Amino acid sequence: MNDIVLNLIVFILLAGAGIVIYLLVSRNKAKKEDQFLTNAARLGWRVSPVREDQKTGWRIESTAAGKVLPFTWAIESVTVQSAPSADESTSPNFSRVTIWSSEAAALKDGMVLIGPKIPSSLPVLNSSLIGNTLVQGALRMMLGEDAAQLIGLAEVQAGSSDLRKRWSVWAHNPAQANRLLSAEVEAALDALPAGLMVIIRLNRQRLVVEVRDRQITDTALLQKLTNLGERMVETWC
Repeated sequence: MNDIVLNLIVFILLAGAGIVIYLLVSRNKAKKEDQFLTNAARLGWRVSPVREDQKTGWRIESTAAGKVLPFTWAIESVTVQSAPSADESTSPNFSRVTIWSSEAAALKDGMVLIGPKIPSSLPVLNSSLIGNTLVQGALRMMLGEDAAQLIGLAEVQAGSSDLRKRWSVWAHNPAQANRLLSAEVEAALDALPAGLMVIIRLNRQRLVVEVRDRQITDTALLQKLTNLGERMVETWC
């Protein structure tokens, strides 16, 4: 009997601790969401929840209440669940991503891609080395849905030498990359915190500034991403 009572007491204590932890985590999450929504409203942003089968998070849009701009932009800051596996024993995978985009800047043909600096141990990308497995894999990862644009993409010496210490730039047409990388754009790139996996794609549909592995709700950081996107659109247009 004593063992049964003791086990029951332990169970009640553990259950109580679990409930307290859940309530504290839920309250902290709600507090952070309220702060995010308040800060976004102060900036004149329109925020709406994203609640889809395999994607949850926030969508943020520019509004007339914010800075007056001749173009619009949107941000999706979400957690995405991978498609169900045929093997039911496999647990679903989750990825986080934050994407700033605007259709105000686009190319008639080709692409400009800016991403983290490829280590110097890898060969320089050019048309004769496009088949290199490591470089090709890195580019496919950064291109994502634009992977079909890989053919003909070459690393270019665009921007300042300081920029090229941190970033690698690829393009089908070097002139397009040079046009995009103004002094204002370089300053906005330099203002981004180190350690962010930032990938920028200018294609035939839109300009995309993507942060992999982060669902960002810090409005100060979102402002830095927005500043970069806006400077790029203004430079391009």
